[in-house]
Amino acid sequence: MMCFVTPNAWKVFGFLIVFVVLIYVIDYFKFLRFTSITYYTTHRLNDAFAMWFAIPMTALSAVATWWAMKCGYLPHGIGMIALIPSIFLVVYIMILNYLLTKQKSFDLTDATYHETVEEMAQQGKTFDYFNCNPIFCLRNKWLNVGDTKVVGRSRVVPYVPGKYYLQRSNGKSLQVGTPRGDEEEPEFKAGK
Repeated sequence: MMCFVTPNAWKVFGFLIVFVVLIYVIDYFKFLRFTSITYYTTHRLNDAFAMWFAIPMTALSAVATWWAMKCGYLPHGIGMIALIPSIFLVVYIMILNYLLTKQKSFDLTDATYHETVEEMAQQGKTFDYFNCNPIFCLRNKWLNVGDTKVVGRSRVVPYVPGKYYLQRSNGKSLQVGTPRGDEEEPEFKAGK
């Protein structure tokens, strides 16, 4: 009975339910039809998010300060609402800067390009410079001008997001150095 305080409260809850269902349907449709895996090669997006997150955290600190003043835990005054969130913001950014500079001292490996491609293929990331380069793929397919020693395989299939099975051979991930030139592409003939 507490939900129905006014005669129009049921309409508000009805609209909330309709909008939750609508958001679910839109997100479900967008997820299945319009999204693909996005790989980020740097940590910059994460760092930017962590820095910008200081703004809502500072606002939350201001709200907590306001309620602490209302409850009598802090002395009343407009200066407290500006002072405590400002101190929080400075401390938050200082700690975050310290952690981010500490994190950036990571180890770089001395792996070769082919070793890196093999490692990525084992992780399910089957793209590399050669199968993402449309000119190289076209030259290899139509002109038989392919640098097989550089690529490590004689057949280069263009990388298309969502069609990872094209980059695989016999159920295993296609790795650099795996010869695939002996396999002929299947020819499709018009059947009865």
